[in-house]
Amino acid sequence: MANGTIDYGRIDYETILNDFDDLLDLYIYVEGSAPARENVPEATRFSFRAGCPLRAAATTASQAQASLDVSLRHNLLQAALHRELVAEFGEPNVGVECRTSVGNIDLVVVSGREYDLYEIKTSHEPRICIREAIGQILEYACWPVPIPFRQLIVVGETPIDEDAQRYIAELRRRYSIPISYRHVSVREAEL
Repeated sequence: MANGTIDYGRIDYETILNDFDDLLDLYIYVEGSAPARENVPEATRFSFRAGCPLRAAATTASQAQASLDVSLRHNLLQAALHRELVAEFGEPNVGVECRTSVGNIDLVVVSGREYDLYEIKTSHEPRICIREAIGQILEYACWPVPIPFRQLIVVGETPIDEDAQRYIAELRRRYSIPISYRHVSVREAEL
């Protein structure tokens, strides 16, 4: 948009429509009289979709006459993790941005009738990654209709340290949550 005009040739209609699809359940819940789970057919509450579409790795943002280069680390980490998991489990068994009734799971691996759910966080501290991911990944796994998950995996770019290992072990022991932490790195060539 320059001087109040819109360049319609640069609008990504597919992205806009996908965003509307993702927001439909929220709209139904907010505007409807019945809870979202009653309005949405059970088959659409969780949807596994194999693949990893190519997404932007960087962009430019302007704020108060300053231009900031914003690295979209999450997209880079998602693509790197997708490659690793495809090598481990095969391409038909790995998908990104799998839809639930409350949002999209960053990455899912299907194993028979169960799923491993991966939530990517970009903090440089494993403790912060775990803190930011745990509520989100539990909500994806259990709200409002549970997904038959096998594992919940928090993904970060920094290798796990001893304190975070003890914390994950305590969550598994005390609450019987099958949670773990996975380190994934982005090669400089991908930046």
